[in-house]
Amino acid sequence: MEMIFHVEDPENSAVYENVSAARSNPAPKKRQGEESTATPASTGVKVYKVISVIVGIICILLVVYIVVQHLGLNDNGSTRDTLKNLTEERDDLRRTLLVVEAANKNLTGQRDELMQKMNDFDSQRRSLTEERDDLRRTLLEVRRQQGWVLFQNRFYYISSDTKSWQDSKADCVQKGADLVIINSKEEQNFLRKFKKRVWIGLTDKETEGVWKWVDRTQLSKSFWIPGEPNNFEGKDEDCGEIRYYDQEDSWNDAPCDMQINWICEQAP
Repeated sequence: MEMIFHVEDPENSAVYENVSAARSNPAPKKRQGEESTATPASTGVKVYKVISVIVGIICILLVVYIVVQHLGLNDNGSTRDTLKNLTEERDDLRRTLLVVEAANKNLTGQRDELMQKMNDFDSQRRSLTEERDDLRRTLLEVRRQQGWVLFQNRFYYISSDTKSWQDSKADCVQKGADLVIINSKEEQNFLRKFKKRVWIGLTDKETEGVWKWVDRTQLSKSFWIPGEPNNFEGKDEDCGEIRYYDQEDSWNDAPCDMQINWICEQAP
């Protein structure tokens, strides 16, 4: 068997060592400050990206501007409509105000005219009232001179001669009055003060037993003497009189043709 021996060459061994060291050690990093070199391809890609971003931002801003303008236009349209409506309402109110002012002016004129008329009427009323009072005083004086007496705003005439009930009534009518109608206790007592036997305006000639006054009202309050009216002794006593003046219940029924005094009554 042959034995083969390998003998290393010193030069070749050194070369091998250098190559192995180069593979195991990486290239040193670039120091700060040292300029780097870039290829044209990588630079173009970066510029394209920047331009794309700018264009995107511009598009977004454009969309925002369009939206804002659209909203602004809508708001302006709504504002114009509101302004138009308010203007129309203002004009309507102005027209209404003019109408109201004209009506108020007309009413003011009418009021002033009515006030003037009222003042004139009031002046006339005062004048007529004074004239009426003067006439009443004059009439009262004349009536007193003629024998009339005033009681509770009514005149009473007491005759000085005697007549039948019917003739007495006719005399009162001729004087613008009628036979007295007695409506109260006060009036009854006033008439008694004349201390005369007198005819009063009471009769049942129309219906026996139904006593009525000369104004055709039916008797309600009475002052008959106890037991009256009674058609005494079967006589036809159809006319009323004040028989006694010294007592409150003093009425009596008597024949209508009897001759006695009478009392007339008249409103002033």
